[in-house]
Amino acid sequence: MKYQEYWDFVEWSATPSPVRVPKTQQEFAKIKSIHNATLSKWKRVEGFDNDRWRLVTENMGDKLPDVIYALQNRIFKDGNPKAIEMFVNWARDVMPTVKVIHEGRIDVSDPETKKSIDEMNKMAKKIYYGK
Repeated sequence: MKYQEYWDFVEWSATPSPVRVPKTQQEFAKIKSIHNATLSKWKRVEGFDNDRWRLVTENMGDKLPDVIYALQNRIFKDGNPKAIEMFVNWARDVMPTVKVIHEGRIDVSDPETKKSIDEMNKMAKKIYYGK
């Protein structure tokens, strides 16, 4: 794989379509002297989507919260299935994962257990909301 050309293609594909130069993958292939089929194969390489998504989020910088907010509002406004899918995929990627391992029964009426659960909820909210 041509390392520099691969990253050029990742960067190009992470650029929003209306502002891409060149406009099409075929034009990109011609300018870079790479077969279009090679670019299509690169899109199927494990890690390509992660590389592209990382660049998308880096390029969005401070705009990312506004974009996610707009997407969330669109979901609630018209229930657009594609918007819901995009939001869920985004949330799955950025939400922290907490794994709790416990053997046996938990007595949630126990004051100490309830206190521990409340503390875990507070920690999770702090991680998620930054508060």
